[in-house]
Amino acid sequence: MRDTPIEVTIIVLLVLTALSTRRNIVKFSYIHLFYLPFLLGPALGIILTSLQNADVLNLEPVIGNHHTNIMGGLLDIAALFQSSFIITLIIPFMMKPEKAMKASIWAMIIAGMLYLLIVISTIATFGPQETIRLIWPTLENARTASIPGGFLERLDVIFLIVWLISVFTTMFTTYYLTCYTTQELFHFKDHGLFSTFLLPFVFVFAICPHDIFQFFQIAQWTGRIGFFLTLCYPILLWVIAVIRKKRERTCEE
Repeated sequence: MRDTPIEVTIIVLLVLTALSTRRNIVKFSYIHLFYLPFLLGPALGIILTSLQNADVLNLEPVIGNHHTNIMGGLLDIAALFQSSFIITLIIPFMMKPEKAMKASIWAMIIAGMLYLLIVISTIATFGPQETIRLIWPTLENARTASIPGGFLERLDVIFLIVWLISVFTTMFTTYYLTCYTTQELFHFKDHGLFSTFLLPFVFVFAICPHDIFQFFQIAQWTGRIGFFLTLCYPILLWVIAVIRKKRERTCEE
């Protein structure tokens, strides 16, 4: 509801996430497997339906008239693919870990194509100048879409459901892995204790932004810093592994 305080919504999502993180890694995987078709199917359907209002002229020129912030946009888009790093954390639990690389590549391709279709359909519908003025352009794009024949005229409702599921799965993933890595760090037997312990801290961080614009700024910088850490940390581990191999060879000789 519009009059519902945002704190109530945040608490409900966090409590639901905290309760879900008390499961083991098998149920963690099953939850994502269950929700995957409910994310990709409706999202792809809404995008394709919204293309009926698209104008190809809104996409020209393809690279735009102003090229000053291309690198910043590339960093923001690249930061969206950090979730592929999650697969590296669950490799020890896989029955066939050699397929992890193939799964990551396919996941990034599917997610990248979905992002590209969202951008194309939104800009083709509203144009670049109007899209800049919209706070939630994808939601507005879903509101303009409708199934011909009056069968379903409010696709934005379906989009909100898809968006809510995607928010829950994202929170669930990051929350679960945070609890699990903390458990491994302190050598506890169960990570369920940390799911309750982290709840108030996450809630405080969630209500820190004063408005949506400050939230976007924090999310942008957090994504870029996280992308930098995600990129540099594996390189650091690779360098350490190379140095260790060289030392082992030297000792053997």
